This record gives sequence, C-alpha cells and structure tokens, in this order.
Amino acid sequence: MKYKYALDILPPELVEQIQQHFKGGLLWIPCKKDNFRERNELIVSLVEKNVPVTEVAALAKVSERWVWELVRRARNSRTGAEQN
Repeated sequence: MKYKYALDILPPELVEQIQQHFKGGLLWIPCKKDNFRERNELIVSLVEKNVPVTEVAALAKVSERWVWELVRRARNSRTGAEQN
C-alpha cells in the first residue's frame, strides 16, 4: 500500500469535509473488502519507519500485541526462521 496525496484523488470539497473532522496526520481508509495481507504489510512498514506501535495499533484498529506479532513474523520470514 502506498501513501496518496488526498487532493490528487479526492474532490477538494470532500477534503475540506474530512479536515473538519481530522486535523492532519495518517488517516486509514479501509478498502470495501479488507485486504489483510496489504494491511499487515503497511503495519510492519510503519513500525519500521519508527511510527509508535500505539499509533499504528490505533490506526489499524488492532491490538499492540498483534502489531508486535506481525513485526516478529515479518522479521522471521526475512531471516528464514520458522513461523509458529
């Protein structure tokens, strides 16, 4: 999943409405059909970019424990370690 600049894909009126409720930062907009693999890759990517785990968990609506589990799995898959 890549970041998109809101004004490149949304009408300015909609961006203004969103800004009334959200003052800036990362905003997670889930797909109609949730793609968990893509979501999990984004979660790991954010943690690797030093976004605090508490923020990542809140953004993705998962527990901090699950965030750490995904990071562990990603690291194990990169090193070839067995996943349990």
